[in-house]
Amino acid sequence: MVVPATRLELTSCRLGDQGAVALGAALVENVCLQTLNLGGNNLGIRGARAIAAGLRFNVSLTSLDMSHNERLGDVGVASFGAALEENQTLENLDLSCTGAGKASALVISEALDSNPAGRLLRTSTRPTLCSDEPSPCACMCTHSGCKSCGRVRSRFECLV
Repeated sequence: MVVPATRLELTSCRLGDQGAVALGAALVENVCLQTLNLGGNNLGIRGARAIAAGLRFNVSLTSLDMSHNERLGDVGVASFGAALEENQTLENLDLSCTGAGKASALVISEALDSNPAGRLLRTSTRPTLCSDEPSPCACMCTHSGCKSCGRVRSRFECLV
């Protein structure tokens, strides 16, 4: 009897964008995988778009780690916005150390606000985890208000 995998650890496997394209296509059909770790795979915008496209239609993934893919930047991270508007299952999304800034964090936040599931997504996007550069308040907003800027967001929480 074959037991389907619910967790796939691909940290630092040098997948690159080509590997992410294949995984994105697989996410559309997969109904078993709950945790996917793609941290440190040198993914860029093309890879982010492919994973985000698969996430849009995935019905099982609850945790996705895209951290330490510095080439994603704002464009790559923002590509998850459309996916989060439709995805009903994702609970944890790690986008730390992806070169993302405030612009992409706002796209993610707005996508969550428009998601009919109304769930709280735990995410991390703060680049200060990997660099000495000052970080704008990107996502530390919770029910009680942002720890950095005081803004109140209802469904966006940062785990830094």
